[in-house]
Amino acid sequence: MKLQCPHCGVRGTADDSLRGRSVRCGRCAKNFIAGEEQPPFEAEEKIAVTCPECGRQGRMDAALRGCSITCPGCGSVFVSPPPAAPAAAASAAGSSPRHVSEQEPEWKRAPQSLAGGESGERLIREDGDFDVVGILTSSLGHVVSGGFFFRIFLGSVILFILSTFVQLTIGMIGNVVELVVGSALVFALKMAFSIGFGGMIFGGLLWLALCHCRGDSLEMEMVFHGLAKYCRWKLFTTRLVGFCLVLIGFFLFFVPGIYLFIGYYFAQLLVLDHGIDFWEALETSRRAVHRVFWKFSFALSLFYLPWLFFLAAVLRPFVGIAIKLVEIVQANPEVVDNSGNIDIKVIRSVVDGYGEQLLLPLFLYVIVTIFYMVVTPVFKAEVYQRLFAGRRESEEKTH
Repeated sequence: MKLQCPHCGVRGTADDSLRGRSVRCGRCAKNFIAGEEQPPFEAEEKIAVTCPECGRQGRMDAALRGCSITCPGCGSVFVSPPPAAPAAAASAAGSSPRHVSEQEPEWKRAPQSLAGGESGERLIREDGDFDVVGILTSSLGHVVSGGFFFRIFLGSVILFILSTFVQLTIGMIGNVVELVVGSALVFALKMAFSIGFGGMIFGGLLWLALCHCRGDSLEMEMVFHGLAKYCRWKLFTTRLVGFCLVLIGFFLFFVPGIYLFIGYYFAQLLVLDHGIDFWEALETSRRAVHRVFWKFSFALSLFYLPWLFFLAAVLRPFVGIAIKLVEIVQANPEVVDNSGNIDIKVIRSVVDGYGEQLLLPLFLYVIVTIFYMVVTPVFKAEVYQRLFAGRRESEEKTH
């Protein structure tokens, strides 16, 4: 069934089973009854504002009078005209700015930073609804609605090509430097860049999924939002530091690594949505997940179970090939040359024997992996909305 939030006007769809039940709007986080006839939504009055730094003009909701806002042009933060001074606002609207343009879409603007000394703890919902079945069904519903599958698939292909080009370029430059300098430090820097850059560039897919789950209008430009000025290096450091801590955790008896991998699951979304620093994002994500650790771990297991099933189906023939080669080497040591390599003809004969067992599982695995590439950002965004306050909700609480 189709829905429209009576509070902010965003449109969306929901399962018919939710008719008559209280649902939460993904954009403004306010509740209303699904399927119940609502009064027609009336958009709030708009007022004109001018950035005092760069002179850029735009329009905003009148309800935001007196609030701190961020200029989409230069990134400076200033206070909008207060209700007590409407004349000043009108005067500003009629002045001749240096740059005149329409207000950019809501999704493009940088979020307001947390006030000094404020913790990301306030972003965690106290009454988070964590219905495992509801999360999984809602995630699948978002994937197949509104042409989203095609958009995020196309976005994934574009970002993959861009990422491959950049990383190959950096890799070639690094190889040349490594040959000249001959230092292992160059290899470590290449790996660090590859990890951090992946978090930066693929952050746009998470942002596209979050906007879709909130009911916002989608634009293909959203897939590049991970490169936005306010968040790109924060995404880079969040991914890099999180990866290193998880890796250290795996070396420390494995269990800490699993805990941190699950705990840091939403750190990048927190950076994108609220613009907080990497450490605050990592810790806020970990604290929120810790409260529902076993429920979330169960949901995560159910979500990835089909993919693991197909992965096991693909690995099974390879395990059989490895066992068969070991048996051949033990029975005929002469198939191994002086360098310890097995005769390529022997390897081909064994692989050919498993040809039919490899093709179908491998094909299905590729299809399932592409599907998970699309649905994983939606799953993250769906759970994120249930555990954390959205950008607008957080800014309303601040003011």
